[in-house]
Amino acid sequence: MTSLHWDCLSQPIAGETVCGDVVAVVTTAPPAAVGHWLAVIDGLGHGPEAARAAQAARNILEQTANQPELAGHPDQMLLHLDTALAGTRGAAIGLTWITPGRLRHAGVGNTRTLRWRTGRTQRLPSSYGIVGDGQLSAGHGSRRVTVLDLDLLPGDWLLLFTDGLDESLTVGVMLPEWVREPGRLCRHLMAQGHPTRDDAAVLVAHVPPDLNGSP
Repeated sequence: MTSLHWDCLSQPIAGETVCGDVVAVVTTAPPAAVGHWLAVIDGLGHGPEAARAAQAARNILEQTANQPELAGHPDQMLLHLDTALAGTRGAAIGLTWITPGRLRHAGVGNTRTLRWRTGRTQRLPSSYGIVGDGQLSAGHGSRRVTVLDLDLLPGDWLLLFTDGLDESLTVGVMLPEWVREPGRLCRHLMAQGHPTRDDAAVLVAHVPPDLNGSP
């Protein structure tokens, strides 16, 4: 599978030296389903304990991403993370699984995930809760994880960011320099989102034409 064209940026709240918001991009391989995990993780609060929870979530995702029973199933991965993060502050996590032509998304807590396509933005939902408090894996009513299954076309972008950035954040037109250097788009979004009141992280991923077998 062709690699996604992606970049990311994180920034701690003013006065902190560590950031509790992190991102992850993990590619899986057989015997698991082949695809890409994209994750944005917001450790609750800020400071060292938030950073510890976020880093733990990222480490667990990277270590278990290739397990056949988890690969391709963002709801099951979130349930797994809910158990594994016990003893930490917990986190809000937006998790997207990508294969040629498709995406599967699930989120828990206050993160944002957008699919951008030719000037139109679709916001992907996130369920109420905290990953790590044990309520997801216990199956408590409103804490159940919902998975959204969507198509993904050549030229689409995925924008994942934490609530350190303004929820109304959007992009009207993708500039050519952003396509060439996604890190520029990350810096634009970070500046537009005014991340002054909290840690912030953003991950952008562009679907190149050959991801879907197109020339």
